[in-house]
This record gives sequence, C-alpha cells and structure tokens, in this order.
Amino acid sequence: MQPHSLDQTNPNAFILVSEGEFSNCLPNSDQVWVLNLDTRDLQPFSLSTTYGLRAKSMHVFPGFIYENQHISKPDDFTKPPRVTCYTAASVQIEASYGNHFEFTFTCYLPEPDVLTGGIQIRNLKEKPIEITAQLAVKLVPIGKGQPLHPEKSGPNHFLAGKTDALEPVLFMTGGPTAINNPFPALTIQLNIQPHQSQDVSWVLVSKETKTKGLEKARAMITNSWQDVFLANVKRSERQNIQIKTGNSDWDAAFLLAQIHARTHFVNCVGVENKIKFSKTRLPDQSSVNQDHPSQSNILTNLELHHLCQVMMPGSVDLFADLLEKQIGNQLEIENAKAEENIFSARKTINGCPLLATTVLEVYEVTQNLAYLKKLFPYLTQLFRSWVSDQVSGDEKAHIVWETASQLQIDTGLFTYDFWESCCKGLDISISESPGLYAMLYREAKALYEISKILGERFQLRTFSRWQKELFKRLENCWQEENGVYSYQDIQTHLSPERELYFPSPVKNRVEIRKRFSKPQRLQCHISSSDEHTRVCNVKITGRSIQGESLEEVIKSSDILWVFGRAHLTSDNIFSELTAISFDGLKPDDKFILETADFTQQDISCLLPLWADAGAEAHRQTLASSWLDSHKDAFSHGIPETWPGKGGLPENLPIMINVLWNTLIIEGFVKQGKSDAASILFASLMETILHGLGNYQGFYPLFDQKNGHPSGQQNAITGLIPLQLFLKIAGIKIFSPNKLAVWGNNPFPWPIEVNWQGLSFVKDNVHTSIIFPNGTTAYHDSGKPVLISSEMDHEQS
Repeated sequence: MQPHSLDQTNPNAFILVSEGEFSNCLPNSDQVWVLNLDTRDLQPFSLSTTYGLRAKSMHVFPGFIYENQHISKPDDFTKPPRVTCYTAASVQIEASYGNHFEFTFTCYLPEPDVLTGGIQIRNLKEKPIEITAQLAVKLVPIGKGQPLHPEKSGPNHFLAGKTDALEPVLFMTGGPTAINNPFPALTIQLNIQPHQSQDVSWVLVSKETKTKGLEKARAMITNSWQDVFLANVKRSERQNIQIKTGNSDWDAAFLLAQIHARTHFVNCVGVENKIKFSKTRLPDQSSVNQDHPSQSNILTNLELHHLCQVMMPGSVDLFADLLEKQIGNQLEIENAKAEENIFSARKTINGCPLLATTVLEVYEVTQNLAYLKKLFPYLTQLFRSWVSDQVSGDEKAHIVWETASQLQIDTGLFTYDFWESCCKGLDISISESPGLYAMLYREAKALYEISKILGERFQLRTFSRWQKELFKRLENCWQEENGVYSYQDIQTHLSPERELYFPSPVKNRVEIRKRFSKPQRLQCHISSSDEHTRVCNVKITGRSIQGESLEEVIKSSDILWVFGRAHLTSDNIFSELTAISFDGLKPDDKFILETADFTQQDISCLLPLWADAGAEAHRQTLASSWLDSHKDAFSHGIPETWPGKGGLPENLPIMINVLWNTLIIEGFVKQGKSDAASILFASLMETILHGLGNYQGFYPLFDQKNGHPSGQQNAITGLIPLQLFLKIAGIKIFSPNKLAVWGNNPFPWPIEVNWQGLSFVKDNVHTSIIFPNGTTAYHDSGKPVLISSEMDHEQS
C-alpha cells in the first residue's frame, strides 16, 4: 500500500488517533495510542496508551505458540515486525517466522474509544500447520481499578478490566479461550492448510461501563471493519506526497511528517465548526475541549506557516479550512480584548505577522478567489494592528515586539529573556528588530499581491507605501562594518558597543561618574542573597542627551522578580551617569549596572533573506558572510544564536530550532544559495532523524552540541517542512496537473515524486513528468517554467 517498510531500525514515530475526517469525538473520550516496535519485553511490538492519564499504562500485543514454542520477541522472527502501512488512524505490521509462517497485524481506530483490527496468519510450508494466536492486554490501572481478566457472557469468552472511569473490553472472533497467564489474553488455535491463510478479528472497546463496551464490541464484531479501514488508507494515500530520494530514511520521514500533521485534527460532535485542531495529541495528553478551544490550541502564526510547509498541497483543503478558522479565532480574541482596552493581547498570543503570506500560499494552490476575498478584510485589519494605533488609527512611530516569547525562539533570545540565570532581561519593546521589519515587509508585499488579484486599487497604494516605509526602516538597521542587520535602540537608532559594566554589592548610593561616547540606555541586574523577592525602588541619576540633569526612578511595582533576580531597563537615554541608589534591598544583595547590549545577533536577524527585504546588495553580503563565518557550526542545523563581540554566557545551551531553520533555509534559497541551503537542510534532516530513530518522535528543538531533542514530542513545529525540501530542489507542486520547476537539483541524487497519478523525476536540471492523464513533459533548462497537463506539446 505504501512504498516504505519500516522496522525498529528506521525512523519511527507512530501515533494512532481517531482521524477527524472519519470519526466523531466527544470531550474527554479522545484516546490516543502509540506503536512501539523497539520492545524489550516478551512481545514482538505493542500498542500502548494511558487513556489520557486515566491509567498508568495499557498495552496490546500479539503472540504465537508454534511447535510448543512461544514466539513473542522481535528476535524470534527471521523478518522482524515492520510497518507496511500507516495512516493517522491505522497501522499494519508484518513479520515472518522462517519458512514456517508469516503474519499481518492490522489495527484501526474507527472511533476514539474503539480499537479494532485483525490478525492474518499465512502458512508458508508444504504441509498443514497448527498454530495458536494470542492477543494479550496488560492494563496497569489507577486507583481502585482492575487489570483485564477473563470473563464469559453466554458462550463468549472475553477480557474486561477497569481503570479510573473506563472499563475496557476485548473481544475476538472464532470462539477464543480467555487465559490469564503469563498475560491476560484471548487465544485461538488454528489449523492452516499449505500456502493458505486464516484471519481472526478483534475489537477493544474502552467506554464508561462494561455494558456499553460489550454492546459496542458485539456490534463491531458483526460488522466488517475492513471496508472503512481501506477507505481510510485510500484517502491517506491521496493526501500523501510520496518522495523517493537516495536516502530511504528521508523518504520515510517525509511520509511520517505528513501523516503526523493530520493526527492533530479532531472531529467534535455537537458544535458548529466540527473540525478542530489539537496542538497536543498524545497518549498522556489527549483530552479535547470542543466547547471553548483553549488558547493553547490556537496556533500562532509561525505554527500555521510551518504547518503549511508540511501539509501543502496534499491536504490543502484541510489546511485552508484550519487557517480560516484560526484567523477567526484570533480576531475574536483581539476584539474581545479591545473592548477591555487590552490592546497587546493579540500580538502576544499570535506572535508574528505572517497570515497574509500564508493565505497567499494557499491561494496559489487553490485559486479560490472567494476564499481570498473573504479573508482579505481580516488580513488588512490584523496588519494595521501592527503598524497603526488601535485607538486613533495614526501610524505608529515605533513598531516593536512586545515580548520575546512572540518569536518562539528558545534560548537564542537570551538578551531579552529573564527566566534563566544567564539571561539579561532587556526589554525587547525598546528595540528596533530587523526581523520584525522584514516580516512586516513580506506581509505588506503579500497584501499588495492580494490587492492586485482582487482589484483593490486603494489598498494597492496603501501596501505599496508600507513596503517602502518598512524597507527604509529595515535598511536603517544595516551595519556596514559588520555586514549584518542589527537590533537598535528605538530612540537613538544606534547599536552602540558596551561602555559600562559595573558589578557591586548593594549600597544606598553608589557613585559611578561615567561619561559615554555615545548615548546609552542602561540596564541594572539585581540578585538577592536569599533568592527572595524584594520590595524596592531604584534611582539612576545622570544627564540626558541634551546635557540636562536626569533622574529616573524605577518603582517596586515595575520590577519583575524571578528566582531572586530582577532585570531593569531604563526608560531614558543617558549621555552621562552619575550614581545609582537603592531603597529596600539588603546589604548582601548584589547588582550589575551596564549599558544595554543591542549587538547580539540571533536567527531572526537573518529574516531579511527569507522576506527578500532590504537592499539586494546587503542581502547578498549577509548571506555570503554569514555562511563563510559559520560553516563549522552546521552539524545539526542553524543555531538560534552565535557568539558576538561579547561572547555567549557560559552555561547557555544553544538550540537548533526546526521552525526557524525552515524560514532561514528558505531565505538562502531565495538569495540564490540553493547549494548552501541543501547542506543546511541535510544537517537539519539528520538531526530530525536522530530524534525519530532514538526518541521516536518529531521534536521542535535540538541541542547544538550533541543533537539531543528537547521540547514537546511530536510538536507540529518539529515536523519536516516538505515544501522547503522541494523548493530547494527547484520544484513547486500546485496540483496533480500543474507544477513549476526551476534551477538545479543540488542534492546528490535524483528526486522522484508521486502524488495522485502525477509522477516526475528531477535529476540536476533534467525533469521528466508524467501527468495523471498520461501526458508527458520534459524540461532540460534551469529557467523557471510552469508545466501543466493541458499543454499541447512536450516541454524541452
């Protein structure tokens, strides 16, 4: 069914859910399972869950008795268990025992609390064989629960147990016997003729009562689950873009990423918008709130953009619907907060300005003009909230991030973070960010393109003007001497080097008397001796830029303490510092007074490459100089930050961020650096494969030193950006009947792609294409070309 056969040595991360497009889900009934191929117990593999922490553990696994031997460990099989078919809701596993027999184990979740499937055993010998098939269940319950145990209803043997508010029931066809040793299991003895097969079906129902479970199990056993299972598989195959490279692990990981993206979609019953998105859907964290989608399930704009890279174009309809609903949710939150005069809420929640860019990418595939027209007013409203005052409507003098968390960068923003001991806690809202200007420039450009498509002449002028304004602001962040776009002070538009670093024990008044060569903003870092919070005031005295006496008081209500540390940023700019005074601190407390550092670079400073923003000469300089100076740091991908003039804090872990790598690697492609982009992508892929192979999941972050994963397992921000890979190779698929190709394929092997009857291979500059209707096309030039099945002749 699928071109990959995956065993425990391959990338594997198999999550099983009731797929939103096929089954309904009620609150608190969502049950998520995971397949584990790398078992060390007496089982060839296992399906496991905790029912959303309603059980300590629950495992389901098969076993066999053949010629008086228990065959249950992976090593018992000459061909160990391998996954031959996988969808978000099903998995099929095959294994063989010498030349005696082989088996196929199928599992499918037609409903959130129903796990069903079959075991097919095929006799490979020239004579009949007798074999006992078993399906075992190990439940470790919570509280006063009970492990599954044999029970009987009339002539039917089954297993039943209890944990928390669930009472699982296991049924099997063929008249099985229930046993309790070594594990609770249903067993059935089979006599199989030479080269023939026998099947048994089974169903595990986990409802609130045993009675309900028995009723559902009987209904499932009497109906054929295979038809629905096959429909699920066929639909998944239509959505999956099959990619074949010279690395089979890459191919498998591309497939797993696409399937994992769809595991997050939930079909909630009894609500207007049934299909919802769950950011976290794992066995231990599986409850779904259908009435009020929590803020944690509202995707940030960065997450939406990344998901677009994974799901397009195979699941474009599903993603387009999600995008529209998420925009609606964001506007609801913004409008509600606006009524309460809390204007900062939207940005903090949704992070980065990326929605128009993402919507335009969807339109390029769907060509759905009504979709674009419907969302355009919302997109313009959201853009205006970044660049205009929400009360007066006047253009903002300062366009800034409000919190560092908006960027979803982990430790790379240590200058602006305050949670870790090595962080500096500089107020990011007093910084001009080249990354923010670049993102807004690309949004303005996307909105300009949408305005052109919709014939909105007035908006064309508006967004043309904003492109020019944001271009100018970004260029003001360019530092010619270093060849980088840098953070700057929002008032002075400077990024001066440090002129003061003054550590000292706390005193009522500390005289400093320092005249600065350039105007400076100040930072004061306070450490309490006992890690307790202090109620204190801080006063800084000196002279302003104009040379006038200046006194700034920072009151206790404006000081945030974290684990006995506080980081204060002055509101004023000082040309000269006289003294600093403290009221409310203890003698053993300490402080450091220093000039604010805007020079430290992080991965967001490379965003002009991705946004195609700023002067072309500056982008080329940035791309080339950065690649040359950091070529030794690519072993796991692009780091979130790197040493600047002041170095990095000693204990700061440097992370590889998959989400941000996706953006910046695409930026190198846009600047004509496809060869470098392919190297960076290959490094990132090896890091992701390390997480899949050794930690059975997609992860958003990896340690730069050792590649160890960090963050939420199977997070959507850890999924492989399929579209980025194709873009590096000079490929963009719009539909099974249309694609664009350009440039060289910089990877060391041909790339073969199959999707819904479309089949093509790109090797260096040569591309050969077969469309679903049998039409063929060829392209042997690096020049960009749009090829469709409706062309009258072959491309050459």
